[in-house]
Amino acid sequence: MDQIKSSPWVASCESAFIERDPKKMIERIGMAESAIDARLFDLRNDTDHHEERQLMSDAQSNLALLRREQEALEVRITERTADLKKSEQNLHKLAGRLLYMRDDERRRLARELHDSVGQALTAITMDIAVVQRESDRLSPTAAKATSETADLIQQVLREIRTMSHLLHPPLLDECGLLPAIRWYAEGFAQRSNIKVSLKLDEDFGRLERDLETTIFRVLQECLTNIHRHSRSKTACIRIVRFPTEVRLEVSDEGRGIPSGKISEMRSNSGNIGVGTVGMRERIELVGGKLEIASEDGHGTTVSATIPLQEPLPQGAGTIESSIKRLAKLGRLLRLKMS
Repeated sequence: MDQIKSSPWVASCESAFIERDPKKMIERIGMAESAIDARLFDLRNDTDHHEERQLMSDAQSNLALLRREQEALEVRITERTADLKKSEQNLHKLAGRLLYMRDDERRRLARELHDSVGQALTAITMDIAVVQRESDRLSPTAAKATSETADLIQQVLREIRTMSHLLHPPLLDECGLLPAIRWYAEGFAQRSNIKVSLKLDEDFGRLERDLETTIFRVLQECLTNIHRHSRSKTACIRIVRFPTEVRLEVSDEGRGIPSGKISEMRSNSGNIGVGTVGMRERIELVGGKLEIASEDGHGTTVSATIPLQEPLPQGAGTIESSIKRLAKLGRLLRLKMS
């Protein structure tokens, strides 16, 4: 009995059980079964070790039961792991759906602001202009109030137009990613007094709408973070299209991010900003990868790599897409003039 308890395979099984390692447990059980089989074979004709043979036989039965339990446990673990992966995939799809719904809502709100509110204010402006043409019949106070009202309406129109374009720039849908980036970078530089340099691939072409929206939203968030946190006077945007992927880089020369914060961002732990999480989710939803490199006091670079599932052949779609864009722009002009 003492010989069995002190045998290496018993200690090995106990060690695997304590470590809670299923693979080691199965391996040690196999080793123990082999050791017991060998010992029983040695004692097959030995009449002086009946008790040991009985203990070995009992141990063999217990090991067989343990193996069955361990195998059943592994099946349950495999099923649970599959369920967790499925739940993770469902959450991933839900997050993607929420992001796309938010983009669609932004697009709808931008259109409503431009078409409904903007047109209503334009009509008011026309009415005010009629009143101003009769200003000689008004008292000085009324004429001054009318003029100030006209100026105020123009200011509101400009703010609504800016808000509409920031929610969803029409250039993004009508003309593509690069014109939208140029427009946004120019407006951002004027609003923030941060000099923005652009290094854009002129032969970039068009992407799928979801990809263009993803890249544009990530770019927006990067520039917003530069304005809020970096204290940088400059920003650089670089976007290049390769046959199989698109790469976006946004860098600044600001105060950078402490190394501890960078580690939290990479591991998705700690107090991470909602914007950073949103950027990563957007990029991962299209199969891409987001990287943030920074040194404390030496600026920050955000890099996004997005794979292209079906890259366009050289020059493909340029004429057709240009014709479509011109037709859409023609319809917009006719609507504005009507």
